[in-house]
Amino acid sequence: TEYIAKEEVEIKTLDEIFEKMYSKEKNFYLKIDTQGFEKEVIRGASNSLQYIKGIQLEMSLNPLYEKALDFQDMYNFIKAEGFELYSIENGFYNSKTGQLNEVEGIFFRDK
Repeated sequence: TEYIAKEEVEIKTLDEIFEKMYSKEKNFYLKIDTQGFEKEVIRGASNSLQYIKGIQLEMSLNPLYEKALDFQDMYNFIKAEGFELYSIENGFYNSKTGQLNEVEGIFFRDK
């Protein structure tokens, strides 16, 4: 991995937009792909997280982004939010060394 460019984006929390999407008849699955900003996304869903059944996110085995949680810390953080690890899928490899840098963690509510 290497730095290519910096991009500015507008950020809204999930709590800010969730009410527009919410329906009791729907099951919600949250896919997070935010390049090291996963913890902040979940923190911005403090009210809406209770309605989300599953979460999929990148979990770093090797530090790639400043201030991003590593695999163990992300696992503990999601577990504390009431989710259990369901599956791990291969993610991003270093093409030169073959070392696995990230995996996709799939979590579901423990209810």
